[in-house]
Amino acid sequence: MRRLGRLIIGLTVVLALLAPATTTAAAPEYFPLPEGRGLGGGMTVDGAGDVWFGANGPTFADVPPLGRLVPALVADGKSDGIAYYPTPAVAEEPCCARMIRDVAFDPTDGGRVWFTRSTGAVGFGVPAQMSPGTSGGMQVATTPGFPDLGDIAIDSKGIAWYAESSAYNLSPYPGNRIAWIDRGLSIHEFPDLWHQVGSTDSSRYDAKPTGMTIGEGDVPWFTESTAGLPGYRIARAWGGDEYHEYMVTPCEPSPPCSGSNVGQGPLSIAAAPDGTIWFTNLLKNSFGKLDLETSTITQYSLAALDPSLSGGEPRVIRAAPDGTLWLAERGFILHPAANALVRIVPTDPPTATVYPLGAGKAPISLAPAADGSVWFGVSDVTSSIGRLGGVVGAPTDGGGSGAGGATGGGSTGGGPTGGGSTPGPAPAPGALVVKPGSIGVARVGTPTVSGESLTVNQICIGPPAEPCAVVYLLDAGEYVTGFPGTKPRLATASGARKTKRVVVATKTVTIAGGSTKRVVITLNAKGRRILKRDGVLHATLHASQKRAKGKPKQLKSIKVTFKSTKR
Repeated sequence: MRRLGRLIIGLTVVLALLAPATTTAAAPEYFPLPEGRGLGGGMTVDGAGDVWFGANGPTFADVPPLGRLVPALVADGKSDGIAYYPTPAVAEEPCCARMIRDVAFDPTDGGRVWFTRSTGAVGFGVPAQMSPGTSGGMQVATTPGFPDLGDIAIDSKGIAWYAESSAYNLSPYPGNRIAWIDRGLSIHEFPDLWHQVGSTDSSRYDAKPTGMTIGEGDVPWFTESTAGLPGYRIARAWGGDEYHEYMVTPCEPSPPCSGSNVGQGPLSIAAAPDGTIWFTNLLKNSFGKLDLETSTITQYSLAALDPSLSGGEPRVIRAAPDGTLWLAERGFILHPAANALVRIVPTDPPTATVYPLGAGKAPISLAPAADGSVWFGVSDVTSSIGRLGGVVGAPTDGGGSGAGGATGGGSTGGGPTGGGSTPGPAPAPGALVVKPGSIGVARVGTPTVSGESLTVNQICIGPPAEPCAVVYLLDAGEYVTGFPGTKPRLATASGARKTKRVVVATKTVTIAGGSTKRVVITLNAKGRRILKRDGVLHATLHASQKRAKGKPKQLKSIKVTFKSTKR
C-alpha cells in the first residue's frame, strides 16, 4: 500500500523591514456590468484576449451565465462590449442558489472555456460556437452527489482538474476531494480526504478543497481551506488515488492547528515559474510560499507589508505570463482602504508592490493577460470589470500552452510553467523587499535512558537559515534531612521526608533548520551521586525552545527514571 506523505511544515511569519511600497503609475479603468448583474467566481483570458468571468442571474434561482468582455469594444465607465452566455442546466440539479465558482481557459483544440458551479456542474463552452443569450456551444456534466465545487485548472494535455469543496459524512461521501474531467466529459474522482489511502480519520470529512493550480510536471495542487483541524493544508494529487499534504503551520499540543475553529484559511493557490507554490491565507491576512526543495512554508503578512491592508482578505492569487504573481486583497465595506491589487516578484526574498483601488472597488477575481493588463472583477454596491494596463511584462521563456492551471489556478490566458532561460521579472520602482524574521520550529522526540545518560532526537522544521535552540533541563526531588521527624535518606527508609527540586543535568543544543540531531544528556555530579547512593533516580525532563523575544516556548515535560547498573 502506498504511504501517504504528511509533512508538518515550519511556518515562518514574515515581517516587512522597509516602508510600504504603493504606486499610482497605472490608473485602473472600470466597465460596469450591464443589466445590474453581479459577479460570480473566476476570471480568465482566452487566446483572442477576450475576458471571461462568472456572473449571476438575474436571480440566484436562474442558471448562472458566463460573461464575456471584448477589450476592443469597451470604454471606461461604460458597459459596451460585455455579453452573457447562460450555462446549461442539468437534470435534478439543486435549485435556488446556483453560482459560477471558477472559470479557466484551455487553448488546445481551438480553445475552450471551462467552468464550475456551486451545484456540482462542470463543463465548457467553445467561444467560436457560442452566441450571447443562449447556451449554444456549451456542454456540461454533473459531479456525483451534486457537491459545491471550487476552482478549476487545466493541465498541458487539456485535462481539467477541479476541487469538490463541500462534504457529506454519510456514504458514499460526496465531495471533500479533487477530480478531473476529460474532453468527453467523463469525470474521474480521487478518494475523499477522509477515506484516502492509509486514513479513515472522520475528523477529515470537511477539509473544503477550494483553490486549484497545475505545478511543474502537470501535478495538480490545491488548498484545504477549513481553518480548523480537518483542513489548513496545501496538498497535491499523486498517482491515481493518493494525496501528499503539507500543514500550513505545525500542530500545537491541542487542535486546531491554525489556532481557530472557524473561518477560512488557505484559499487560492498559484504555481511560480521556479516550481514554488504560492497561496493566500484568509485567516492570517497573508500570502505564503511552499518550497518543495526544503519542504518549508513561509508566510508574508499583508498588514505588515502595508498598514492600509489591515482588515483585508487575500482572495485570489494568480501567476502572470511574465512570471510575476498578482493578488487581490478585498477590504469590502468595513475596510475600504484595503481594496487593492498586489504585484509579487517571487524571488528570495520576494518584492511586492501595492496598487490601491479605493472604496467601492472590492476585488474578488483577477486574470493577468499577455497584452500587459491585469483584469479584475470588483463587487461592492455595484459590480464592474476593471483593467490595470501596462503592468505585466513580456512572457518568459518556457511559457506554457496557455492552460489556465499552468499559470496558477485556471484564471489566466497563458504563462510560464517553469524552466525558462529568460531572467525573471524585475521589481517595480519602489517595490518593497520582504524578508524572513523569525526562528525555525523545534520538535523533541521521546527520550530513552541508558545508565547515566538520556538520549532524545531534536528536529528543526524550517529553512536552513532558521536555527532552533533547545534548552534541556533535568530536575529531581532531593530529600532534605534536618527537619523535625525526618529520617536518614535511604532507599528503604519510610516516614515523613522533605524534598526540594534540584537540577541534575542541563544542555543547550542549536541546529540548523531542516535538520535532525541525536542529543545525549549526561547526569551532572549531583545526579550521579544520587543515582549511586539510591540506585534509582526519578527525574523530569523539561525541553524548551529559545526565542528572540519573550519567554522560551515549552516543548516537552516528561518523567524519566535512571537505574544504577552497579547495584
